[in-house]
Amino acid sequence: MTNTNLLSLLFTYFIVSSLCFLAICNAADSDEHEYNYDEGSSEGPEKWGSLTSEWKTCSNGKSQSPINIDTKKTKAQASDLKKAYKEAPAKISNEGHAIVVEWDGDAGGIEVNGSTYKLVQCHWHTPSEHTIDGKQYDAELHYVHKNEKDQLAVVGILYEVGDSDPFLENAIKDKIKALDKDGNDLGKIIAAKSSSDKNKFFRYFGSLTTPPCSEGVIWTVAEDIKSISKDQIQLLKGPLEKSFQENARPVQDLNGRIVTVFEVKEDDDDDDDDDVKEDSDSSGADSSIFKLRNGIIIATMLNMARKRTMFDFFKPSDDHQSQQEVDNVREDVAKKSQSQVDDDYIMDESPRVESEKNDASN
Repeated sequence: MTNTNLLSLLFTYFIVSSLCFLAICNAADSDEHEYNYDEGSSEGPEKWGSLTSEWKTCSNGKSQSPINIDTKKTKAQASDLKKAYKEAPAKISNEGHAIVVEWDGDAGGIEVNGSTYKLVQCHWHTPSEHTIDGKQYDAELHYVHKNEKDQLAVVGILYEVGDSDPFLENAIKDKIKALDKDGNDLGKIIAAKSSSDKNKFFRYFGSLTTPPCSEGVIWTVAEDIKSISKDQIQLLKGPLEKSFQENARPVQDLNGRIVTVFEVKEDDDDDDDDDVKEDSDSSGADSSIFKLRNGIIIATMLNMARKRTMFDFFKPSDDHQSQQEVDNVREDVAKKSQSQVDDDYIMDESPRVESEKNDASN
């Protein structure tokens, strides 16, 4: 074989190898975005459940998120959200489908039904995923929390175009430009708090809003609508690929789930008496009835939650493990709810019983 033929063969081999390498890289890159938000697309929201068996819950789940919140059909419950966020190191990155802020270390968290959930990350959707009385808003921020059992609780904040959002403006704005998956350090930041001293929140049991659409997520959506500027919305969309700049999953069927509503005083989270009373002039008997009704509502919500639930944030668990986790959560919450109802009843009835004893002795 002549040198010319040898060089030609080596050159051909080099070209073919390079093309194969590029094809593999492109395939790997496409795997990161094997779903999208394009309506009618073969990889759009309606098809997520058929793209892989691990995502089948996206199609056949019965407790999916987001939902439309019909305020006329909500049921009142006692206050059930305590927030205690802290400053902690954080990093912002482009995860492809959304801009994500992740906290490293103890960033505080929330308490729901007596269980503590630590803040893990937050991310944005444009436009909003949840709707209220059929109205979709311009953006939605999700604060994702996880407890020691890896169960999730998400707080959703809705935004409409107006003034700039202070959290984006002060802590994040300068770090978003030219953002990639490696991300940028934000230093120590604290999760934004609601701007009002007193707020209403909606509560229901749902799922992740992106594949694998795992269920068993406790959702708390603020009624108070915050403000975000048009420039900030464009800032959130800018680093994302075009197919993910509109990254809101359509609302899902409620399937008989109950949505509750409660009120929280941001400046007085420890004042449980104020939080649970319907009226400051309510009698002890009225208060007992209200608390008992709230316990019944929580139990009913849990019974309506889908039995095949997956709590793992990054990938679904097997069916047996998933069912066991759901049963454990239901049992824990049911015990806490019943215990709270019993305690409230004893506290409310004790003065009356004591009074009856005194009257009898007289």
